[in-house]
Amino acid sequence: MVWIASATSSSAFTYGTFSSIPQTFTHLQLRVFGRATFNNGGYNGSLYIQFSGSGVNYGYRHSLSGNGATATSFNGTSTSQLSLIGLVSDAGSIANNYGASVIDILDYTNTNKNKTVRAIGGADNNGTANYGAVALTSQAWLDLSAITSIQVGTDSQFAANSRLDLYGITSSSVTGA
Repeated sequence: MVWIASATSSSAFTYGTFSSIPQTFTHLQLRVFGRATFNNGGYNGSLYIQFSGSGVNYGYRHSLSGNGATATSFNGTSTSQLSLIGLVSDAGSIANNYGASVIDILDYTNTNKNKTVRAIGGADNNGTANYGAVALTSQAWLDLSAITSIQVGTDSQFAANSRLDLYGITSSSVTGA
């Protein structure tokens, strides 16, 4: 795993953008440590991702989440972006609380197949209202193009000191005996 780039700021920012992504890895991993500026009463915010400036061709989303009291499953479509593909805390959460998500983007350079994305994310509210949640999500980008840029947003803006890191993952070859 090799660090590629980070997006962070000491003030609120709308998007984390990674451009000119090297095409030398097998997979990408995006790690988000974030908080949204909107107040949803302590419920968690969501992450939204767009690849290579494309506003179309995003496939079915599958999600399983829980908050300590109930478990929920969901499926649906979003044609303009990967939606609800990770969690961040919102401004109604306890002070200085940030959610975390790890998002894997598989075979991002392969021009012979669509791209699959899987994510695990969570945010805690330290036992106060709405408690927090954890979610497992997958979605596809139905496009054969290699991913050269990634734009990550949330329900509003990322709060100050949110951090997004992009890593490249190289698979080692295994040879038969």
